[in-house]
Amino acid sequence: MNDTLTYYLIPHSNAPDIQLNPGSIYCVGRSPENNILLADPMVSRKHARIEFAEGSFFIEDTGSTNGTKINGENITRTPLKTMDEISFGKVTFTFKVKELTGSGERTLTPEATVSLEKDLDEIIQKIEKTQIRNQLISFKKKLNSRKKQLVELAYGDALTGLYNRRYFDKVLSSEIRRSIRYKRVLSMIMVDIDHFKKFNDTYGHQKGDSVLRTVGTILKENSRSSDIVCRYGGEEIAVILPEQTIKQGIETAEKLREILASEAKEIEGVEITASFGVSSTGGDQCSEKELISRCDQALYLAKKSGRNCTKSIEKTV
Repeated sequence: MNDTLTYYLIPHSNAPDIQLNPGSIYCVGRSPENNILLADPMVSRKHARIEFAEGSFFIEDTGSTNGTKINGENITRTPLKTMDEISFGKVTFTFKVKELTGSGERTLTPEATVSLEKDLDEIIQKIEKTQIRNQLISFKKKLNSRKKQLVELAYGDALTGLYNRRYFDKVLSSEIRRSIRYKRVLSMIMVDIDHFKKFNDTYGHQKGDSVLRTVGTILKENSRSSDIVCRYGGEEIAVILPEQTIKQGIETAEKLREILASEAKEIEGVEITASFGVSSTGGDQCSEKELISRCDQALYLAKKSGRNCTKSIEKTV
């Protein structure tokens, strides 16, 4: 645990900030027995639970009527990342991780070192003395290491080790702009673990978490270094495939599906399969929303066709 980090729920109202202690468990709801008491009628009496595990705070919906949302998406249990927006009914908070410095606390963001790096590069270029220049180059390496930690903090999914939804949104937008600018193709796979609820109901959430980690690891280890594998939400994983046609995307999905079905059972001791939906920009104008929608439609077809298969949807003309 990093003792220089503090964790807060920042309300989107005039209510005071709530500091989260890694040693405590926080129950959220309308009932007076909760230590985070929310009076909104859309909030259930026992709505959610927040606790520290595996180096991160996790939030779990405890059967609420109206659900718990992270960045607009309903969740069951998921790790929190700095700047996540959490909604309990109509009550919304921002989860922030802050670092204690000599001048006080500051919120950590993945871009926190960008301007500093730029200034440092300019200084290094102007220095003539070798010893001082080498010292600054060494300092820059430390700065880059710190930046990597910040990126992992903001964009990494603590449970699976994959990139998170925020990173997915950021990269997909960038890759689509690049594909349009250079008239290049971009494909994407949406993966949904088959019967995932059954793992949670039968074996408990810990087994479900283990299955999710295993699937994420297998998909990541068997993808190209240029592919971006992200936890999209819940048991769904997205794989962004730069420079791949729809045909290549289908081949990649089938390869991953077969490897997953073969290797996951050996690791987890239970049958694990997944359904795959594939779509592509086709090298044409396409928005993130359109590409995601077609992948979702293809994934729906795969599940409707009996699961453990790959389906695709071409760009609609």
